[in-house]
Amino acid sequence: MHLKKLVPIVGFCAVSLLSSSAMAQLWSKNCATNQCLDATTADSNGRVQVSDCTTSKKAQQWYAKRGILPSSIENAYFKQQCLDMHEVVVGGFEVVTNKCDDNLKAQKWDFVPNGYDGQIGNAYFSGQCLTVAKDGTVTPAQCNGDDSQRWYWVNVGDKTPSALEESRMKLPKTLAEDSRMRIPTTLEEQRMKLPKPTLPRVSVRDSMADKANCSFNPPGVCSKDINECGHPSVCDCPVAYTYNPATGMCDYTFKQNQKLVGSENEDNLACSHPAQGICTSDINECGNPSNCNCGINPAYKYNPATGQCDLTLD
Repeated sequence: MHLKKLVPIVGFCAVSLLSSSAMAQLWSKNCATNQCLDATTADSNGRVQVSDCTTSKKAQQWYAKRGILPSSIENAYFKQQCLDMHEVVVGGFEVVTNKCDDNLKAQKWDFVPNGYDGQIGNAYFSGQCLTVAKDGTVTPAQCNGDDSQRWYWVNVGDKTPSALEESRMKLPKTLAEDSRMRIPTTLEEQRMKLPKPTLPRVSVRDSMADKANCSFNPPGVCSKDINECGHPSVCDCPVAYTYNPATGMCDYTFKQNQKLVGSENEDNLACSHPAQGICTSDINECGNPSNCNCGINPAYKYNPATGQCDLTLD
């Protein structure tokens, strides 16, 4: 059966759906190689690889069913050839293209978002993700979040690869708000109906990524639906919050009148406040004492006349 029109498009960080009149061909680009998923033959058990992305090579373009996960992934050039996975020896798998069969669960794939991109996992062989091997072939491997397993979809349309790269550089000002705004309700609802992915959670790339991507509601709950914040334990809590494994929340631990300064929380984390209340000026972003909080004790307040955090309460 030929799949038509259709698919969630995952760009650099946002998700959108093609309209019924929009072009449905997609590139699936790998984050490690920046190359595109490529079919090689119309024969059974056809080899799948990655190669440099180009609009002239239609074998790099794929169809997926609109708004449905898991979905089969059909090649736009080799008609009726779908991504397929099967076990060749005990514990040994391969990814190939075979004649599309909507009844074969091994031809169904889930896209599991992880920040700006995601893993493409097989719906039948749980925990197996599309992976680019060192020789450029595409093979299944245990999902681990490595760059060789990270993919993003881009709409081919009339764009050239350079134009696509340029568009990826135009990041939204607020990643969390932008991703929330662009996730269609239908896709969101569809994802909510899926069983929890069996893919292992991976540590985020660095603590700053946590702060940029995780959303913290006023009660301190670490949101589980924004970018890399898949589980609260891998998220940095804001300076006024401490992660509590008993509640699974970032609990508020500072005094209510504690004041956050600057545009980021780094000031609070980076500045050192000795017992006497002096705000040091040689650590990270604490170059100017006026940009530092005077510790977590509300008894100290910054005094511009002395350049110190002076004790103001009895």
